[in-house]
Amino acid sequence: MQRISIASKIGNRIRFICDDLNRLSDERGLEADILKFDEITNVRVNKAAKSIIVTHNSSLNALLKRLQSIEIKKLKNKKEEPSKAEIYKSIAILALSALNNNAKFNKLASLYGSINLLKAGSYELFSEGLTSKTLEALAVGVSLARGDYGAANGTNLLLNLGEYIEESTVHKSDDLIKELAKPSIKEAWIEIKKDGKNELVLVNTNDIKKGDIVVVSTGESIAIDGYIVEGSASINQVSMTGEAQPVKKERGDLVMSGTIVEEGRIKIWAELIGDETTTNRIKKYIQSSLNEKSNIGLKATKLANKLVPVTLGLAGLSYLINKNTMSMASVLQADYSCALKLATPVAFKTSISRCGRDGILIKGAKAIEAIRKRIK
Repeated sequence: MQRISIASKIGNRIRFICDDLNRLSDERGLEADILKFDEITNVRVNKAAKSIIVTHNSSLNALLKRLQSIEIKKLKNKKEEPSKAEIYKSIAILALSALNNNAKFNKLASLYGSINLLKAGSYELFSEGLTSKTLEALAVGVSLARGDYGAANGTNLLLNLGEYIEESTVHKSDDLIKELAKPSIKEAWIEIKKDGKNELVLVNTNDIKKGDIVVVSTGESIAIDGYIVEGSASINQVSMTGEAQPVKKERGDLVMSGTIVEEGRIKIWAELIGDETTTNRIKKYIQSSLNEKSNIGLKATKLANKLVPVTLGLAGLSYLINKNTMSMASVLQADYSCALKLATPVAFKTSISRCGRDGILIKGAKAIEAIRKRIK
């Protein structure tokens, strides 16, 4: 368990300090893990400052326990695509159990196919209480106990398929939005002195240092933020400021990365480079927006959590009335709380992704909600 301390607290916004953050390889991955907790509405991780800034609607003790339960040291980079391995395994076991009449073999194969779900459901039961994952595990567990291996394997296959579709949709949406936020400028011309003369050298934008003189001509994009030291140009800033007409810039004026020189030639003293540039700050802004939860999503999550004990109660009542486990399993199989929980964030991310394809960058889920209210 890592040591986490409170640095500051303003209302429901808390900044934590965690020394283990210096071992972190993926800030966005940690943010995604933290946002899995329903009571946390927004999070921002700053590896350099070793800080985690959280907006929440729970008690302080519960929040600390949540954060301490995440093993930051073991957190892996989460950029790889979702795996289909569980789907293939579920299909194979379902087919084998349908074709094989050996009860012992079917039992062992079905148990092997469901073990990950049963472990996940048991873990959530003891760490978070009754959740939709617990109900899913219980539904499969009851089918296994009854010897209904077809139902258990079929349910497990559908759950794995649904999880894969959800992860794939989110992964593709995230990748597209991050790709849109990437600066497309890979190289730039800088002016250097060689043998007492000024020469232009083409360098990778990552190699530009503060104070370098960057030369930009007609039709080229500006790779850094800085001040013009020589020349003048008409600069298209529509991608940054939304201005439709080019803006005249001269010596002493500030220019931003991501803008385009439509006419002229300028020399710029590099002030902000790399992650400090306007385009990279926008990139981080968009990445943080991917983790923002919508108000509708929060309501759906709360409703889904309330439905879990209701479903469990109905399953128990069904067993008491009918005196058989089949009716209880049927109620558990028909639980729709997870659909409420999963569909909303996927819908919002897909909407942001589709807007991105049309050249529209949306801050996050709450921005979509605000737009919806305006056009009512």
